[in-house]
Amino acid sequence: IYTHALDRDTLLIREKELERIDLQLISMVDGAIEKLSSTGVNLERKILMMGFSASGMFVNRFAVLHPERVQAAAIGSPGGWPIAPLKEWDGVKLRYPIGLRDVEELVGRGFDIESFKSVPLYFYLGDKDTNDSVPHIDGYDQKDKKLIFQHFGDTPVKRWPIAEEIYKSVGCSAQFVLYPGAGHFMTRE
Repeated sequence: IYTHALDRDTLLIREKELERIDLQLISMVDGAIEKLSSTGVNLERKILMMGFSASGMFVNRFAVLHPERVQAAAIGSPGGWPIAPLKEWDGVKLRYPIGLRDVEELVGRGFDIESFKSVPLYFYLGDKDTNDSVPHIDGYDQKDKKLIFQHFGDTPVKRWPIAEEIYKSVGCSAQFVLYPGAGHFMTRE
């Protein structure tokens, strides 16, 4: 289970400590807002999020599942594939975490595209980044790996322009940047 990436298994687990960690995070944020409010510090309900690599996957997927709670997000090197904010692309059905085909079945509610389109997203990747979660079974099932490789490319850098095209096709407020010379690390830029 790749909990820090908010993978498919993480949404399905029913052990109390790990069940729906996305909802646990929301509960923690709400608890902090309430506690600070009682001291006179008033905060927005929406949060700013940033993540890199597996935590970039988490931030990307959290923003898709809970766009009403995200003010903006910076998502770096999101495990080889940013989740597509749609159910299908070019006739190919995309289940979670490739896309949203079965998200309502997994989380009990559908995808709120209108809220999601209002969340500014900054995606970044190094053009030398070869770190890829897609081939590993803790992040993606074998059938998901096969689908991604066949339809989107066999490296994160090859998939990048397709992911950007997908986000633009649904009208998202997303910027995709590919940093020259950068590997799997964050640069000052």
